[in-house]
Amino acid sequence: MDFAFTLNPTLAKQMFGAKINGIEKPLTTKVSHLDIVELLVKDQATYTMNDWINFANSSKAQFEINKELA
Repeated sequence: MDFAFTLNPTLAKQMFGAKINGIEKPLTTKVSHLDIVELLVKDQATYTMNDWINFANSSKAQFEINKELA
C-alpha cells in the first residue's frame, strides 16, 4: 500500500488488489526490494477503504488516505 501511494497516489486510490511476483496478494502484504509489484486498478473508480489507514506506514500514504476519506 505504501508503495502504491508513493508511486502514484491517484492510481493507488483506484487500486482494488495487487500481484506480487505474479501472485495475487492482499494489499497489506509487505514487499521486499526485489519483489515485482503489479497494481490492479479500475479507471474512474475509488476503492480507498477506511481500514487502509491501519496498514499504511508512510506519512504520504496516511496523508492521501485521510484526504480521500475526509
